[in-house]
Amino acid sequence: MALNAARSLDEPVEIAGRRFSSGCNLDIDGLVPYPGGVELQPLVEQMAALPRPRAWSVYLRRALLPLPTADVALLDRTL
Repeated sequence: MALNAARSLDEPVEIAGRRFSSGCNLDIDGLVPYPGGVELQPLVEQMAALPRPRAWSVYLRRALLPLPTADVALLDRTL
């Protein structure tokens, strides 16, 4: 969970060859082992955070994607 809004960093951070000039503090309480997780494509029609299902992947290119409580519950059930 993001603990604060994204902000510009004093110095960009490089991760896996990509440079990031903004960031935020995160609270991560668990991770799914690779390869794993939830396949989102079958769920996009049910997710409020992805209001245009045909263009759902565009929303994932944002730095942060707010998830409504119902979407969080859907993902929790799917995991």
